[in-house]
Amino acid sequence: MEPVACHGIDESAMLGHCVHRLLEQSAQGHSDRTAVICRDKTLTYRQLHALANHLARVLAQRGVQRGHVVAVAVERSTHVVVALLAVLKAGAGFVPIDPGFPASRISQMMEDAAPRVVVASTSTAGVFGAWQDACLLVDEVLEDADIRGEALDVDTRPEDVVFVMYTSGSTGRPKGVEMGHGALANLLLSLQREPGCDQTDRLLAVSTISFDMAFLEIFLPLLCGGTVVMAEAQQTRDPKALVALMKRHGVTMMQATPAAWQMLLDSGWRGEPRLAKMLCTAEALPRRLADRLLDCGGELWNLYGPTETEIATVWPVSRGQDIVVGGAISNGRLYVLDDTMRPVAPGSSGELYIGGAGLARGYRNNAALTRSRFLDDPFQPGGRMYRTGDLARFVAPGKLSILGRMDGQIKVRGYRIESGEVEAAITDHGAVSGAVVVGRDGRLVAYVKTAIERGMERGMER
Repeated sequence: MEPVACHGIDESAMLGHCVHRLLEQSAQGHSDRTAVICRDKTLTYRQLHALANHLARVLAQRGVQRGHVVAVAVERSTHVVVALLAVLKAGAGFVPIDPGFPASRISQMMEDAAPRVVVASTSTAGVFGAWQDACLLVDEVLEDADIRGEALDVDTRPEDVVFVMYTSGSTGRPKGVEMGHGALANLLLSLQREPGCDQTDRLLAVSTISFDMAFLEIFLPLLCGGTVVMAEAQQTRDPKALVALMKRHGVTMMQATPAAWQMLLDSGWRGEPRLAKMLCTAEALPRRLADRLLDCGGELWNLYGPTETEIATVWPVSRGQDIVVGGAISNGRLYVLDDTMRPVAPGSSGELYIGGAGLARGYRNNAALTRSRFLDDPFQPGGRMYRTGDLARFVAPGKLSILGRMDGQIKVRGYRIESGEVEAAITDHGAVSGAVVVGRDGRLVAYVKTAIERGMERGMER
């Protein structure tokens, strides 16, 4: 087996782009189509870009230049889409901050990112304490905006920062992942082709902007001439409210975690006629959940990737087949390597490394961590690859399966056992919805969440 699994051939046309430039090109062909819906507010593509141009000019007046970063903490509304796009048009990258985070976490993120400006809503600005003077209230700026505003002329480059996403760090302090324009643009263009998105699509956005899948939800429809249906914060936690949004706006696509899909199903939801594509991300997709979603009709896609690579793989889930994460996105590369950085034998497990165009630039203000996780790619001269720490194997050419974390390895009577593999085997049972396996006193102990009715539990235990 080849050490590299690519999704199709390399696509040079997808390389070297800036995200906002792609969105501007899309808007030119769809100026009067609906771009964003939230609450009872609707923006056309013309209105969205005019408002973003206006806000970008205000940011420039506040000193924002190419290469700067701007914190964004805007409540879920059409304004959050305007704000993210405006930061890019100003030549900066955005640092998404959930105002619901603890004050200590927000403080750590702000100290590390050192944003030039904070774009906030009147309702969210209060969480910034010492950074109040840096706050720009988007609702006030856009209240009397000139919707005829022209775009700024900023020489943004594909290698420039598009966003800095903070994730949990092993030291207890969040670490900032710097993603470049070219990487995110390549991902969006790849997803436009597969799973596919076009101007007829309406994608229901349910993710907080502090979760990187939010940028798929927002930018992918806008790249394709489609519509972003933005759920309000309280609606994202209410399955009945989400179903009502699907029905009201004719939603055709939705991305969510397995837990969120399970929440919908547990509420009695059984699918929508127009929901043609269901995307599953961030967690392992259990077989039982996959089958229930397939019963709802439409296509089900399994997406995988750490923040450092955004989405690295895409795979259509079919009934009766193993659930895998599939092959690499366009211009992406996947390697399963042993401890000596050599490809493992066919069918064997090893650590997953991800290479290609989708990699982040590294960690903000942390060169040592960047060097330890982003390595030279020995299979692609001049390339880089990211060390994921995930245990994986190719079950067939181009079909990658994630087995768990490398640190999930357990030793029992001298044998090295991967807890992820045991957990996967247990959850293959139809009566099990989740499992965690740990080593204890020289034994494997499994904690199991059943997917059966209470009256059947005794029989399951037997």
